[in-house]
Amino acid sequence: MAVIEGNAADIPVADFRTKIQPWLDLLQSRAPQYYNWFNLYNLKIRAATISGASAEEIAHMQRQDGGHADLDGDGNYTWEDYRRAIIDLSSDQAWFDLP
Repeated sequence: MAVIEGNAADIPVADFRTKIQPWLDLLQSRAPQYYNWFNLYNLKIRAATISGASAEEIAHMQRQDGGHADLDGDGNYTWEDYRRAIIDLSSDQAWFDLP
């Protein structure tokens, strides 16, 4: 089970847990392979004061459908996608600008 850590200075732990649980449920139902990573690697979700992200960055993240890492468009995140991301990161073109 994912570890959910609140930050009492910014949000009560119980409130944070209540707010984050529906997102974990969605992750488990829509992308179980990623949900399983939380359990496999004992990942944590922590409340933070602010992200520091701009409104544009937040809007970009909200538009993501979970397939943004699928660079070759085959419906699966595979080694080929990872390889393309690494190659593209070393070029002038950002990986998220690929056709």
